Amino acid sequence: MSIQTLSALENAAEPYRQAGYVITSQTDLAMTLQAPARRFPWLFFLLSLLIVWPVAVIYLVWFNQHRDRTVCVRLTSHGYVEETGFVLDLLIRERRRQKIIYLVFVLFVGAIITLITIRYVGRHLLPGLDRHDFLEY
Repeated sequence: MSIQTLSALENAAEPYRQAGYVITSQTDLAMTLQAPARRFPWLFFLLSLLIVWPVAVIYLVWFNQHRDRTVCVRLTSHGYVEETGFVLDLLIRERRRQKIIYLVFVLFVGAIITLITIRYVGRHLLPGLDRHDFLEY
């Protein structure tokens, strides 16, 4: 393995290593890296299980489908770097999508709590008001 080849391979793999990827195997012209392990979001799962259980079941199935999270960085015979598999762009997209899912879930839970609070206040703190009072002019 020449120093130039090793240097090119290390430079190509450096952004992956900074993102948390771990080298699982390496040859003269290729390197296989494993994406950082995803932690299962137990709080999100339990809350969705209590509030809307179908969402929790769908999320559990979706989470378990994403198993192959490896990337192969190799140098071609022409000296170009080729990246295949779970590339860095996919990891960034996955993290962005996960943040959006959490935001939608928090807004959904907030809306449910707000509706329950409004209903409670309307029934228990303002018992003299009837909903028909608001409909009459």
